[in-house]
Amino acid sequence: MINKSTNLCAKPLKILASALLSVSILFLPHYAEAKVVAFVTKGSSNTFYQFDYHELVRAFVFSSSTTVHPLFKEFSKGEIVFLLDDVNGYVDYYETVRAFVFSSGNFDLDKFTSGPHAKIVAVDKVTVVSELNGNLSFTPKVLRDPVALALAEVNTAANATTLRTVLESLSNVLNLDLSQYNQLNDYAKNMIATGVFNKRGSGFLDLNSLHTVFAAEIQLVMDNFVAVILHELNSAPDALALRKVLEANSTQLGLNLTEYNKLPSNARIIVAQGVLTRRGAGYTQALTLAQTFGEEVQKTKDYLANVLAQINEADNIASLSQLLTEHGSAFDLEMASFTLVISTRTDQVLNQILEGRPFASSQALKQAFNQAVASTLTSYVIVTFTDYNRTLAQIVDIQMSLRARPQWWVSGQGWRDAPREEVEKFVDPRNFISADLINTVTEAIVAVNTLNLRDSPTTQGVALAQVQRNQVFRVVDIQMALEGTQAGTQGWWFQVTVGEITGWLFSRHTHWVAESYSPAMFQFLNLSGPSGASQSDLGIILAGRGILSGMEHAFYQASKENNINEIFLTSLALHETGNGRSVLANGQLFEGRMVYNMFGIGAFDSNPNYWGAKYAYEQGWFTPELAIIGGARFASQLYVNNPTHRQDTLYKMRWNPANPGVRQYATDIAWASSQTHFIRQLYSQVTLYNLRFDIPRYLEPSE
Repeated sequence: MINKSTNLCAKPLKILASALLSVSILFLPHYAEAKVVAFVTKGSSNTFYQFDYHELVRAFVFSSSTTVHPLFKEFSKGEIVFLLDDVNGYVDYYETVRAFVFSSGNFDLDKFTSGPHAKIVAVDKVTVVSELNGNLSFTPKVLRDPVALALAEVNTAANATTLRTVLESLSNVLNLDLSQYNQLNDYAKNMIATGVFNKRGSGFLDLNSLHTVFAAEIQLVMDNFVAVILHELNSAPDALALRKVLEANSTQLGLNLTEYNKLPSNARIIVAQGVLTRRGAGYTQALTLAQTFGEEVQKTKDYLANVLAQINEADNIASLSQLLTEHGSAFDLEMASFTLVISTRTDQVLNQILEGRPFASSQALKQAFNQAVASTLTSYVIVTFTDYNRTLAQIVDIQMSLRARPQWWVSGQGWRDAPREEVEKFVDPRNFISADLINTVTEAIVAVNTLNLRDSPTTQGVALAQVQRNQVFRVVDIQMALEGTQAGTQGWWFQVTVGEITGWLFSRHTHWVAESYSPAMFQFLNLSGPSGASQSDLGIILAGRGILSGMEHAFYQASKENNINEIFLTSLALHETGNGRSVLANGQLFEGRMVYNMFGIGAFDSNPNYWGAKYAYEQGWFTPELAIIGGARFASQLYVNNPTHRQDTLYKMRWNPANPGVRQYATDIAWASSQTHFIRQLYSQVTLYNLRFDIPRYLEPSE
């Protein structure tokens, strides 16, 4: 009989494990009295994963060169570190391999691991991995006394931040009283954790010694709470952080917020910046801080009043524009959205402000300006076109040749391979664009470096002038090309006026500014760059959506940092988290840290909560805000702003016209069009946005 000794060889560990299982399956009924009952691997986060021997054998049997059983696939990811013997317990795997290498002949694995020469190791906890119906489960298993293990984590925490996490996550096991602790802010909690860490010495011998120090640190903070707040304020790295300290602790600091709360939000940051600038070596008395705060509030009120007076007295659009550009942010004016307004319509906004004067307050100015920007931005859409060097038929040919064939839902039958005519219907952009779109075009944006302005709508017309890329012109008339025009310039031409010259531009070399569009065009919505939506708009969308409610600042920041549409990002998070109520979104403990995952990234179907939490832990998503910003970075880098693929519309995600058949997000032929309903619904809830569509344009068969 060949026993398991034939499998212990000096090959890479994963090959060795595979060979071990293979020979065991083929030749060795596992009936020894003392035996190895499990393998333990170490994962990337130093977690130990335990696999039952018999389950692994079964998983290996059902694996092939093309399909690997999920349990065996998971086992192969890690590095084997221990064997579990039913006599000796956990045995060092490397020492076992070493014993085999230096054995003189027949090596009995079971006899060695259960014998006196095996190197026994102490293992505190493992995660038991098992499989049922194709789904993996990961069950933590504590092997030592839970209290002793928890106390060991307290004593080995590398720093105060880690110690705080241990104290909070294991408070029940450690029997800590958190009633007063939970009433404190993060900064105070960090101070307490730092105090416990500094008094830990060589380690707490028992729970009583830990309880005594923990309670003493809480009492120290409670007795000197104003000093703690001042310490936090003096440590604030910027005006935004300092503002949060001021507002959260105004009562304890003796601050009068009556006039402060009347200021625009951005003006409050100006106040905080003033307090920060005058901080010097730090505020030692709350009275001094309160006096400085009051002076900065008054200074900011005077500044706003002075600028408002200048706005009310501005005698032309140019001076008004300069004032708004320099000071608009302080009044909470949506200046970022104003910059999205096309050049031919900015004066429209400014004229509304001139005509609406005088403004009695900063709030009145804010309301008038933001409303003017919103009404202007939403009055038109920008339609760009991207040309691809394939015909529609060639794109469909590629789709029909894929191994993962395009799918469609057939009532009563479920998902089926889609017929060619249905695939072509969803691939052809023209089926989702209103035939009347051309008639709603009001301005043309030059889309090439230089373009001839001709005296008639044909390339045979005389060139009157040249226009440059990104110049915008109002469209006076629209006509089809005259007969005899150069091949490729048939179709619509725009009549525009350049200076004092009126002539014609070929529409294919322009982007269009249109005042109407088809709702089906949302699958071509450009997801790269800002939507124009404000933070308050995002707040309306997120209200009542579980943990996402109140997170508009994080989505707004994530959008700006990653150049991605705010409303798309919000809709993606709402979809993936079940409106902010999923387990991953609301936080899950992993390796002693609470982690968050707002987009389901890395949440494989075999065990989505485990895998999603593991990915979040590896990315450092320890707060909801970090998860939102990190998830946005993932979506931006992988799809929307990927430098190679740039799949920045739902249509491109589904069909990838630049490289069809590769990196396609779904097989459902209706996926892109079906996603538009939810995004349109979100846009209908906000007042400030700018729609930009990017429509694919394929070669004509004759080209």
